[in-house]
Amino acid sequence: MRLLLCLALLFASSCLSDGVGYRDQRCDPDERLADLLADYDRAGNSGSCQCEGDRDADGYSICGEGGHIVIDCDRVRNKLEALSFEYTRHVPALLANGMISFEERDHITAQRYFDRLFAVQPIHPEAAVMRSRLGLREGNIPAARKLITEHIRHVPDHAGLHEAYAEILFLDGLYDEAREQIGIAEELGAPIWRMAFNRGLIAETEGDLNHAITMYTVALEIKPDMAQASARLKGAQAVMTQSR
Repeated sequence: MRLLLCLALLFASSCLSDGVGYRDQRCDPDERLADLLADYDRAGNSGSCQCEGDRDADGYSICGEGGHIVIDCDRVRNKLEALSFEYTRHVPALLANGMISFEERDHITAQRYFDRLFAVQPIHPEAAVMRSRLGLREGNIPAARKLITEHIRHVPDHAGLHEAYAEILFLDGLYDEAREQIGIAEELGAPIWRMAFNRGLIAETEGDLNHAITMYTVALEIKPDMAQASARLKGAQAVMTQSR
């Protein structure tokens, strides 16, 4: 998850400065953000954490045999936050902090970062998808719908926006419309396994367990490690067995 986050942010980086227009891709905030995200990603993948001992020039702990550097996750997080306040209009830094806050379940902080981002760049599909999820967690379906439909009007070829809209429609009980959005998202490149899972959820909710089982099976054939699909498939199969 964190590795994908890092790559996505670097790829989508718009490098907005405090002034108007774009800055060189080699500008300092981008370089610093790339380094910090790489450190954050390594810390998450390795399970490394803060330890007592000497620190290197960047403030990372030096400990263990041979003086290995162990990344201080909190310090990296603090540096990411500081970057977003040093460059208040740097969209990639705001997005990074928002997504990491969401990942760490600090939803209030995540919301603040996304709202700051939209004040700088009102149309940003990735931020809109994440902000809509926060809205859904709060039970505010109308706000989530307004945000996503507005973005779709500006960026109609973004698969993630249509997938997010399908989720909103599903929660609103509009299953046919949700299926339509899933189809659009799939045409635009959304993962087939995830779209199959979403179709399975709709079918299961409608009581069509046969179709739900088929869709969950398709999802697992493409992505065997998808725990959610495996759990829902077993549950649907168990209900089918008991109903015979």
